Amino acid sequence: MAYRSTKKYERNETIILAFDIGTTHSAVSFSYAYPGEFPDIRSVVKWPGQPEASGDSKIPTIVAYQGGEAKFFGAEAREYLDDEDFEVARWFKLHLHPESMKF
Repeated sequence: MAYRSTKKYERNETIILAFDIGTTHSAVSFSYAYPGEFPDIRSVVKWPGQPEASGDSKIPTIVAYQGGEAKFFGAEAREYLDDEDFEVARWFKLHLHPESMKF
């Protein structure tokens, strides 16, 4: 799926990435921006470990670590939830709120 900007891009050619890190699911969008053109904004809809025909732009916000190193992400990381050789992080967004922003 793509959305076209209504405003021409007037800076240097670049790639723009946007990450939506959610508590349970996350998404990524991107655009190739060229001077004088209307950028198309696209969502990533194919992720490793996802069923072939899914086309869902969101993936689980899960990371599987082995020996302190991130090994698998999203749907692939789900396979390691019960594996004792892996530590699986989920719901970690709830811990990203800095103390300075609390009421």
